[in-house]
This record gives sequence, C-alpha cells and structure tokens, in this order.
Amino acid sequence: MFAAFLGCVACAVEPETNGDYAGAVVRVVDGDSLYLESLETQIRLFGVDAPERSEIGFTASRVYLTKLVLRKSVSCREIERDRYDRIVARCFMKDGREINRLMLDEPHTDEYCRYSKGHYGHC
Repeated sequence: MFAAFLGCVACAVEPETNGDYAGAVVRVVDGDSLYLESLETQIRLFGVDAPERSEIGFTASRVYLTKLVLRKSVSCREIERDRYDRIVARCFMKDGREINRLMLDEPHTDEYCRYSKGHYGHC
C-alpha cells in the first residue's frame, strides 16, 4: 500500500529518467521549444535559434515546427538544462529524422553556434 501511495505522489512530479523523454507533442511554443504529454518541463531544441515573438520569422518558424510535430510521437535526448531549467535536447521523429536538423533547414531559423559549437555545420 505504501508503494501505491508513493506511485500516486510520483504522478504529480516528473519521472526520473536517464535523460530520455518520449511522447506526443502537445504544444509548440515557438520555432525552438515544445512540450510533450505528461512532461511539465519545456523542451528547448539544442542548437536551434528561432526568432522571438517580436522578430520577423517568428510565426513562420512556429508554424513549421507545429506542422512537423504537433500531436506526433517524438523522442528527445537531454543534452543539458538551461538557466530557465528547460530541457535542452536533440529530438527525433519516429522515422529517425532529427527535428533539430529539420528546423535548421527551415529558412527562418539559425544554428545557435554559441551553444552548439558548430555541431550541425551551419556556423
């Protein structure tokens, strides 16, 4: 019974993982951030720099990411946590394509070279 109680308490917090997360995308914040079902912490796409709300290209990059992933099952591998405690991760579609790389092929996003150190070859 105590284990069942702990299980219920654990439902209110995010499960411990080894830095891997998977699930359907339930919300796209902008061209480089999203939320997965059953995970309260925002996921920030590693190495992707999308325009902010007040910048040209914001809507286009957000719409592109939305069409790519919303309500689709994805998996993400945590690289680190940023200063806002977001999960910075490389994320993948079920077919193996990397979402981060696909976003960098979109004309309104750039590689965030300061953090990616040229990982994607766009610096």
